[in-house]
Amino acid sequence: MALYFDCSLESPPGSVVKCVAWHEKHAALAVCVKTPLLHRSVSPTAASWHPTRKLLAKGVFAVWKADARGRVQHNPLCRHDLGPAIVDCVAKPGPDAANSQHTKHLEHLARAAVSGDESALDMFADLSKSRIRLNTSWKEGLFFYVGTANGSVIYIDEKGSKKECLKLDSPVQQLLHGREKEFLIAISSDLQVVKFRVTTDGQTEEIESVKFSGQEGKAQITWAGKDLLSVATSDQSLRMWDLKNGDNFALLLDSALGFEKGECINTVSFMSNKGIIAAGTSSNKIAMWTSINVEKEAEPEDKWKLQAAISIDIPCTVVKWCPTHPVLAIGGEEGGMILTEQKMKWCLSTTMVAVQSGPRSVAEHIAVWNGKQVSMYEVSSAVGNYMGSFDCESSINALHDQSLFSIEQPKDPKDHPKGTVKQLIPMQENEGSVEIMAVNGNFVVFGTSTGCIKIYDLTRREAKAHSNTKHVKDLIKDFGSFNQMSCNCNGNKVAFICNRDNGIPDSRVFVYDCEVDKLESFDLATGTNETDD
Repeated sequence: MALYFDCSLESPPGSVVKCVAWHEKHAALAVCVKTPLLHRSVSPTAASWHPTRKLLAKGVFAVWKADARGRVQHNPLCRHDLGPAIVDCVAKPGPDAANSQHTKHLEHLARAAVSGDESALDMFADLSKSRIRLNTSWKEGLFFYVGTANGSVIYIDEKGSKKECLKLDSPVQQLLHGREKEFLIAISSDLQVVKFRVTTDGQTEEIESVKFSGQEGKAQITWAGKDLLSVATSDQSLRMWDLKNGDNFALLLDSALGFEKGECINTVSFMSNKGIIAAGTSSNKIAMWTSINVEKEAEPEDKWKLQAAISIDIPCTVVKWCPTHPVLAIGGEEGGMILTEQKMKWCLSTTMVAVQSGPRSVAEHIAVWNGKQVSMYEVSSAVGNYMGSFDCESSINALHDQSLFSIEQPKDPKDHPKGTVKQLIPMQENEGSVEIMAVNGNFVVFGTSTGCIKIYDLTRREAKAHSNTKHVKDLIKDFGSFNQMSCNCNGNKVAFICNRDNGIPDSRVFVYDCEVDKLESFDLATGTNETDD
């Protein structure tokens, strides 16, 4: 079960959040606000990040460049006065010089070369050189589609030239760009959703369209998977449109899960990494649907499971998932906030179990943290004694005796006895960052973002590596990320469950034996064992 912690966004008093935009590759959030402290001739209406570079476009169409820390330069790279009010803008990525398959092949050759395979080393060197030549000759373009209040969609290329590529009968409400098959989705204020094919020079050709019901002028669309579109129209249902077969269906709210009768859905966003749809409602609640595995014969709406309602303190007019982290940005007329997903915490020791019952609701020693500060307690049968607190912006922690392992930027585990950094445990670049860890007895196991398992012995003064690093990503087809992990008390076996690369939980339970270097699995869906040497 997941819990969500809320945190208000700092903004001047009386600020109204007009739009928010996450960067797809970097942990950067752009928030456009209208504040009484600053008087502008116009207010922001739309913002869009470049798909790979830290470039931000907003307002009377302008493009800014941001540095490594997300700070935006004062002067824009380019600026256009398009006349009608800008409603939305989307960035079109340039040609991808290094596709994902080529990158995966390079990673496989690199691991084989490190293991001593000379032929793999020669192939890796040749491919790396060709990739460098390809990257140096590749120039990433700056291409944008801009929707305006008079129904026009304007194409702006890297040279700064602009042209009208299509015209709708009603004002543009929102735009979406389909990158895999090069098409553009536009929704107008009269709730007409149109799909266009686009060419390399920005020209468009209408493919199909569909009309939805709801309140005109209040609509938002988002991708909810491959070829699946989710549409919020301030109606009591969330409409889903399958662009591949043309079918559409509805997701409904449920009063048994905390929603009110007649509650309408105003805004929607989708997180592809975990397969979660988030929607803001008219009663200041957040509705979330998670994608689940069902039989092929099941109805399409059965693939989405509604979660309990999440109440928020501000009216919600826009929600946006961060593409790289389970963080939801929320904006409205009374400011903005973010919701951070955290799994419900529980810990089992020899004689005691502690279970978290809510985001604000507490062995001999127990550690409690909220993402910013860690508090340590000494628990007896009658009373818990407060031992102290220290700042620690880590959402992943593990406790061993009086030492706390935590992860902070740049995401390396640290051993904290009462707030004093005792040891730094570095991760190699190819191992990625630590995303999950667990302690059992005198051993701690780490799971990384690249599918590595690392076990450390805690019996000595400093943590020492107990076995070689294991790359399980090479052994598990469609591996995405670790979900939960635990090691046994002898430190020679690790059990874990994981998510697939599409964000759907894998139905198998895996056990890795580090002594014989063997990975076994049991599929809960089929009830069969599967062994992979």
